[in-house]
Amino acid sequence: MSNKKFLFTVIAVLFVFSFHNSFASAPEAIFKDWSVFKIKQEGKDVCYIASTPINREGNYRKRGEPFATVIRIKGKNYDEVNFSSGYQYDTDKNTELKIGAKKFVLFTYDKRAWAANKEEDIAIVKAMRDGYKLKLSGTSKLGTYSVDTFSLIGFSDAYNKMVDLCR
Repeated sequence: MSNKKFLFTVIAVLFVFSFHNSFASAPEAIFKDWSVFKIKQEGKDVCYIASTPINREGNYRKRGEPFATVIRIKGKNYDEVNFSSGYQYDTDKNTELKIGAKKFVLFTYDKRAWAANKEEDIAIVKAMRDGYKLKLSGTSKLGTYSVDTFSLIGFSDAYNKMVDLCR
């Protein structure tokens, strides 16, 4: 991972986890395009993997840093997938995630996009483990759109490390 990509990943993670009395530390591990982190929040271990896009397209002029994360809390047997395109989403427009032939419509609020339920989180993580890249398409409240492409190289190894850290 390049220094620039690493810096963007850390910035994205700091943004995602702006918890009280918590901060993102150096990654526990880096697997190609995905970094693994572990923090404490309210006395609980929180582990997550994060990445930034390898390609960004759209008709926007300016936006924040887009990112993707998968989060796991120690003692829980499920993950939460979270994306941001770096702007406030238009909640009247679909935000779509494509991984190979699979397509998911994400729930949005403010600058974040999530799976609608636990079953979709599971399906998205499975598709990410099996895939090579994913595309996130969204529309901002201003009417601009973006299509971000994320590499999934290293995702499975990073995911496995995250699960091990938060068993």
